[in-house]
Amino acid sequence: MITSNIKKSEKKLELFFGIKTPKYRFVYLKSREEIDRLKGYKTENWVCGFTIGKTIYILHPEVIEKTSTCKVAEISSLFKHELAHIFYVEIARGEDRPLWLNEGLALHLGEQDMQRVDRIPLQKIEHYFDSADEELYYYSFSLVKYLINVYGKNKIIQLLKSIEPSITKKGFPKVVQRIYGKPLNRIIADYTKK
Repeated sequence: MITSNIKKSEKKLELFFGIKTPKYRFVYLKSREEIDRLKGYKTENWVCGFTIGKTIYILHPEVIEKTSTCKVAEISSLFKHELAHIFYVEIARGEDRPLWLNEGLALHLGEQDMQRVDRIPLQKIEHYFDSADEELYYYSFSLVKYLINVYGKNKIIQLLKSIEPSITKKGFPKVVQRIYGKPLNRIIADYTKK
């Protein structure tokens, strides 16, 4: 990846989050086996990048199309997505949950357009507080895009800054209520009507 693309990604995320780029490392991986070893389990072929702590891992351009469903042309977006996770954890004081908010924001900022999901059951959002599967990306992208479009980016930043370390599934809706002035289930119901 070209240094200018890295710098552009950093600047875009600095503007969104309103903070300087946190320190991080960037590592290219040469195989699916390296991903599996680092993740500690057999990964799906759509996994082509991830973040552990403050290190971004992405499949090398020479192997990404051979070992995953990702394309070389997507590496810049993938990098921005993974760097957004590092910004998220920085602004949320070390917390990476709820996962749906973290992933949805990373997809939005990485400009990785996902298919809109018309109906988001509250149970799914509650499940994706600390659990993940491939469906998470669709639900989270749709809901975060809605939150930004309707309430603005400043509300999301305010929400992230209000997340306490070790936030719980039960405690998070109270934070949403305080920031947005309405319960999470009402926000999801309003989204579903659109």
